[in-house]
Amino acid sequence: MLRNDSYANTLKNYIPLLIPIFINFLGYGLLHMVDVVVLRDLGDKDALTASELGKKICFTPLYFLTGFTNALSVVTIQSTVNNDYKRSTEALKSTLLVSILLSGVCSCFLFFFPATTVHKTKQSAAVIHLTISYLPILSISLVPWALSMSVRRYLRGLAWVKSAMVINLLGAILNIVMSYFLVHGSYYFPKLGLYGLPWAVVISRSFTCALSLFFLYIAYKEKRLLRLNFFTLDMGVFKRVLLLGFPLGVELAGSYAYDGVVKQTLT
Repeated sequence: MLRNDSYANTLKNYIPLLIPIFINFLGYGLLHMVDVVVLRDLGDKDALTASELGKKICFTPLYFLTGFTNALSVVTIQSTVNNDYKRSTEALKSTLLVSILLSGVCSCFLFFFPATTVHKTKQSAAVIHLTISYLPILSISLVPWALSMSVRRYLRGLAWVKSAMVINLLGAILNIVMSYFLVHGSYYFPKLGLYGLPWAVVISRSFTCALSLFFLYIAYKEKRLLRLNFFTLDMGVFKRVLLLGFPLGVELAGSYAYDGVVKQTLT
C-alpha cells in the first residue's frame, strides 16, 4: 500500500513536467504536417521534395547540438538540486559557446556553398535546383535556433518546463501563420511560393531566440542565473558538457542524417 501511494505521489509530481514536453513534440509534428499541406496546395511535388531535403541537410547539425543541450539539462538539474547556480551558469555558457561556434560554421557553409552537399544526393535536376536556392535562406535560422534550443534546455533543467513550452508553442504558431502568408501571399505579404517556408522559419526562430533571452533575463533577475562572462571558462564544466553531449550528439545526428540524406545518395 505504501509503495502504491509513493508511486502515485511520484506520478503526480512528474505529470506537470511531462505535459509541456509532450506539447512541444506535438507542436513539431503539427508544424511538419502544415508545411506538407501548404506545399501540396501548390501542386508541385518537386517543391515538397526540395523542402524535405533542405530541412534534412540543414537540421542535421542541430541534432548534433541536441546532445550538448541535453547534457546542459543534466548538469543544470544536478546543480539546481544543490543550489549551485554558478555551475549551471558555467554549463549554459559552455553550451552556448559550442552552439554559436557549430551553428555559425554550418550556417556560413550552407549559405555560401549549398551545392556542395545537394549535388551528392541522387535527386532530379529540378529538385537539386530548388534545394540549392532553399538552403541559403534556411541556413540563416541555424544560429538563432541553436541559441533558443540551448536556453530552453537550461530552463527545463531549472524545472521551468512551462516557460520552455510557451517559447516553443508561440514559435510554432508564428511559423505556421507566416508559412501560409508567405507561400500564398495573403494579407499584403509577398507571394514567395516554396521560398516562403524557409523565411517563415527564419522569422519564427528569431522570435523564439528573442523570447528565450527574455526568459533567461527573468532567471537572472530571480538569482537562478549568474552574470555570463564569456571571457572566462570553467574547463571542468566544459569537459563535462562535452563528455556527456558528444556521444549523444553523434548518435542523434548520425541516425537523422542517414535517414534523411545518406539514403538519398544511395538510392
